[in-house]
Amino acid sequence: MSGFWPKKVKAVLSNVALIILGIVLTFVVFEIVFRAAGAVYLALAQQRNRQALAQQDTIRILCLGESTTQIGGENSYPRQLERILNDSQNKTKFAVINGGVSGSNTTAIALHLSENLKLYQPRIVVLMMGINDSSVSVDGQSLRVLKTTNPLIKLLEKSRLVRLFRGLWGARQIHLVTPDRYIGGQEYIAPEPQDQNLLTYAMTATARRKYDQALAIYQQLIDRNKKYGYWPNGWFYRKMGWIYNNNGRHLEYLATITEILQLNAQDAWAHDRVLELCRERTDDVLVLDALRFCIKQHPSEGGLYQLMGSCFIERGQSQNADVYFEQERKLRRGGVNPVTRENYRQVLEALNAQNITVVVVQYPVRTFEDLAMTLEGLNAADHVIQVDNEKVFKDAIAAGRYEDYFIDRFAGDFGHCTTKGNHVLAQNIAHTILDKIVSASY
Repeated sequence: MSGFWPKKVKAVLSNVALIILGIVLTFVVFEIVFRAAGAVYLALAQQRNRQALAQQDTIRILCLGESTTQIGGENSYPRQLERILNDSQNKTKFAVINGGVSGSNTTAIALHLSENLKLYQPRIVVLMMGINDSSVSVDGQSLRVLKTTNPLIKLLEKSRLVRLFRGLWGARQIHLVTPDRYIGGQEYIAPEPQDQNLLTYAMTATARRKYDQALAIYQQLIDRNKKYGYWPNGWFYRKMGWIYNNNGRHLEYLATITEILQLNAQDAWAHDRVLELCRERTDDVLVLDALRFCIKQHPSEGGLYQLMGSCFIERGQSQNADVYFEQERKLRRGGVNPVTRENYRQVLEALNAQNITVVVVQYPVRTFEDLAMTLEGLNAADHVIQVDNEKVFKDAIAAGRYEDYFIDRFAGDFGHCTTKGNHVLAQNIAHTILDKIVSASY
């Protein structure tokens, strides 16, 4: 009898070990499958570009940009551009390469230009870039710190399977998640070490639904960290906003959003929350009053005018929206992003040095005058071919609906194109290439 329990314990431990091993092996198998699927997807996308490299006696065109260039698959504007160019005439054959990278900016495009030119050896480069640029310098003390020191956690963070489950869980539990996951799953470290305990207490109080206690601590943290500005105080306000919204305290919720916009008029979280309120509370004048207050405090912040215009769009009041979009355009014309300008200079000079024809494309709806200010005075800019997409898109929208041409409004006055929108974009670029490049040079 004395040997019975050791044997039973050993058997149980053996079964537990087998179960754990099975779970680990299953995880590994699924991870391999997901990574393989991702590799296949990338391979298919790259195969289309390699086909362009294999074509002989063609004019090779490389389209560089971000998500507005990349997304759409066979219906992206580069793919449609190739079909339009080849279907429009029989004299010249074209091969168009989609070099867009979602989330990219002009700094990344300039950084990878040399390798892209070496890989694809284009005769024409089409540039539509700059919408993701930021010229805001980072204050050395206003740090956003994400600490992950556990190597196992780091490994899991890279797992495709973990990311999938996190996305599925987030989509299902959007109203039940913690404040951390609600605003992106990032845990911030208070700049002052002595404030870290306060931050821990606030998060613990929130998890235990002791909301008044949590709010008091977050307010204390804000008061103690005013000298650091947007980070971390914008994040503390987000925490407070989550609590207010979860408890139906609309006025306080709106007040925290306003505080964030005062600290950073471009804060994406605050913009999303405002648009949600405009969409869900179409008769609520307080949202518009809050935006008007922010604009009054920061009259030169174009992003606030853009947000107000988008808010009116959500309410179906396009005429009011146009007033604010026009004001935002005026402010945009009044200044040049130095980051965008410098990167354009580097890219254009590099392309000019290799005698590559450059087609510079303005984004849909926006006037080329805005981009011309960025290019003004750059020596290499004198040789670029310009494509203005303002009139063609405004005429198309006027004859139909905005939703026919764009799937969102990520830039305020325009968004990512639908198949139809990409067709308008590709057709306008194709006409320019055929009229000003092919007939004259090739």
